[in-house]
Amino acid sequence: DRVDHTVNKNDGLYPSIALDAQGVVHISYYNDTDGTLMYANNASGDWVTALVDGGVNDVGEFSAIAIDSHGKVHIAYHDRTHENLKYATNAGGSWYRITVDDTDTVGYYIDLALDANDKAHISYAETGFVGDLKYATNAGGSWTDQTVDASFYAGQYSSIAVDANGKVHMTCYEGTNTELHYVNNVEGYWAVSIVDAAGSVGSHTSIALDSQGSPHVSYYDQTNQALKYARYHQGFWESYQVDGGGSGYFTNIALDPTDHPVIVYQGYDKTGSLEL
Repeated sequence: DRVDHTVNKNDGLYPSIALDAQGVVHISYYNDTDGTLMYANNASGDWVTALVDGGVNDVGEFSAIAIDSHGKVHIAYHDRTHENLKYATNAGGSWYRITVDDTDTVGYYIDLALDANDKAHISYAETGFVGDLKYATNAGGSWTDQTVDASFYAGQYSSIAVDANGKVHMTCYEGTNTELHYVNNVEGYWAVSIVDAAGSVGSHTSIALDSQGSPHVSYYDQTNQALKYARYHQGFWESYQVDGGGSGYFTNIALDPTDHPVIVYQGYDKTGSLEL
């Protein structure tokens, strides 16, 4: 289906998708022509689009969407005009927008997850000199943010998940040593570990948690031009090559009801196919 039929608009950049309990599809995306954050759903049977933010400021890049237990929409996104991280929700009925982090140059490589209480957890990169991985949440009532991985040029391609106990798990690409990092606060503090450092690995990462709360990660291996998968098993990270020949960009991982991983990614052929 074509979601947005607006003529002469460069729509559809930085798309993010989520389904609610009724199977309705919700999509956030960036309109580059107007510099706006857009939202679409098919609740009526047809695609309906709406402006969430923008028109004056250029906003909407790196959008990430999640749907809460009441079917309400939550979106995290970048404000290019002010180089900030923003968040929008319609949980109160109409769209509410707020700047979450306005320190330095922030809000790139965004991902968003909701916990069991429908509170938002956001991973994102600071793209200043150090390029830290940052984390923001409103779980305590008001928004707070902090640096969780201060390695030089960490934070790229961040991905986030929240377990049943409200603990946060993140992955990111650390660009200085070209390795894949895993960050979590399971023990009450932020712990950073290396998942894979065999060559230049870890971009285009995505994380999912299984029924036991253990992380599973998909990512790209630049050195071998391959899609890779890693899981944390019995206290150690195990990694595997899934596909080769240049495949493995733009990965997204999910687990089926039996905790088996399913990965969607860009394959490598003359057209750059979408593969599963």
